[in-house]
Amino acid sequence: MGGLEEDVLGPLKFLRNSIILGSTGFLVLGIIAASLLARSISKPIVDLSLIIEDLKARTENAVNTMEEIKVIVASQSESVKLTNIKFEGINEAIERIRGLIHKISRSDEEMEKEKDLIIDIMQNLSAISQENAASTEEASASVEEQTAAMEEIANASEALASLADDMQVLVSKFKL
Repeated sequence: MGGLEEDVLGPLKFLRNSIILGSTGFLVLGIIAASLLARSISKPIVDLSLIIEDLKARTENAVNTMEEIKVIVASQSESVKLTNIKFEGINEAIERIRGLIHKISRSDEEMEKEKDLIIDIMQNLSAISQENAASTEEASASVEEQTAAMEEIANASEALASLADDMQVLVSKFKL
């Protein structure tokens, strides 16, 4: 309050020394003092009003900033929830893929076993086929032998029939 006292008392001292005469001088001095006092008091009030207005503006700005932050935090919270949902989906997909890989692995093992079984069956079929080919060759040879034997029998039958005819001719000669 040192500055306020100097602002008020400095001019008052000057006026007091200037107007010391009569009661009218005191009245003028009172009016001037009241005017100076009002001016010097209104300056700090105006300064205080400006400070209050500045604080009010800063408070409103802080409230607006807090509202913006609240919206941003809500948005980020929603983004985190969506990201969490996506990661859960990715985790589920990984688990499904892991199960499929396990099935494929088992399937590969089963396919390997089935392949080995098919190879065994094919080898058995090949052996059977070779045996059948050998049997067919034997049967063919046997058929050829039987055909040759039948041809011999047919030839012998023809010769026998010819002999029988000849005998009949001879026998008929005897009967006459």
